[in-house]
Amino acid sequence: MSQYDPKIDAKRGIEHGAWSILIHLFPHYDIPVLQLSLNLDFKLQQHYEIRSLLKPIREEGVLIIGSGIFAFSEEINAESPDWAIEFDHSIKKALIEKNHETIIKYRRLFGKSAKLSVPTDEHYIPLIYIIGLQNEKDQIRFIYEKFQNSGMSMRSFILE
Repeated sequence: MSQYDPKIDAKRGIEHGAWSILIHLFPHYDIPVLQLSLNLDFKLQQHYEIRSLLKPIREEGVLIIGSGIFAFSEEINAESPDWAIEFDHSIKKALIEKNHETIIKYRRLFGKSAKLSVPTDEHYIPLIYIIGLQNEKDQIRFIYEKFQNSGMSMRSFILE
């Protein structure tokens, strides 16, 4: 048995990271949903390798959403600190350049701005799954690029 053999647990509900996106896209709850759990024992590279399980699903036309948040303040309109803006721009640049290695090794490469922006990996890992699905021909289209609650980048994109 491989470390990547998925199991289905029908008793689990949809986690807030998925629900908070889906409620706006599909308010009538009229689509089937499969949510991935995160194995926090995996290294980021292992999460990236899960693309081998997800790519065939994407090729069938299934919508795959990766959702996560980073550091934030309780004040919704608080000004964004320089470290948050710097980190967000670095990730945007890596996404445009399809530089997956930079996105995976973000802690080593972006130091303090990465540590402050992403205190724990569970809100960053969905990005790793999505970049793993990116094909060479895919273009990235940013559909939302603002901050909320100070350091929380709401950057959203589509692979087309």
